[in-house]
Amino acid sequence: MKPFVKLAYLAAACALLVTTFAIIGPRTVHAVTAALIRDVDNAGRHPFVGGCSNNSIGSSTSCIIPVPAGEEVVIQTEALTATGDPVNKFVEANVQTVTNFVTMNAYDNIQDNGLLQPEISSMVATFNHTLYADPSTNITCHGSTKNTNPTNALVLGCQVSGYYVTLP
Repeated sequence: MKPFVKLAYLAAACALLVTTFAIIGPRTVHAVTAALIRDVDNAGRHPFVGGCSNNSIGSSTSCIIPVPAGEEVVIQTEALTATGDPVNKFVEANVQTVTNFVTMNAYDNIQDNGLLQPEISSMVATFNHTLYADPSTNITCHGSTKNTNPTNALVLGCQVSGYYVTLP
C-alpha cells in the first residue's frame, strides 16, 4: 500500500502544479499583451519632420519652419548643416520655438569637419533637444559665424524631427 500512496501523492502534486500554472499563465501573457497594445493605441501622436535653408554673405542667416494650425509640435532631434568661408571654423547654431508665449532656445556650436578645406568650411551636426512649438508659430533656425562670408556665402540647412499632437 505504501507505494500506491506515494504514487497518489505524486499524482496529486503534479495535478496541483499543472492547475496552478494553468491559472497563473494566461494572466501573465494577458498583462504583457495589454502593455504592448497600450503603447500602440496613442493615436494622438503623428511623426513630424520639417526643414528649411537660407544663405547670406554676411555673418549670420536664419530660416523658418511654420507650425501648422491646430498642431502642437514636439521637437526631439535637430540636424544642422552649414558651409561658409574657410576662415570660419565653426557656426553658432540656434533652434528657437515659442510655447505659451515663451521663447525656447537650443544653442550649439558646430565645428568645421575639414572635408572641403581649404576652399570652403563645412559643418554638420545632429543634436537631441526637446523643444515644444505651439500651433501657428514658427520654428526658427539661426546660424552665425565670427567673420563675414563674402567669398562663399554662409549656407544654413536645418531639419527638425519629432512628433505633433492635433489639438481640438
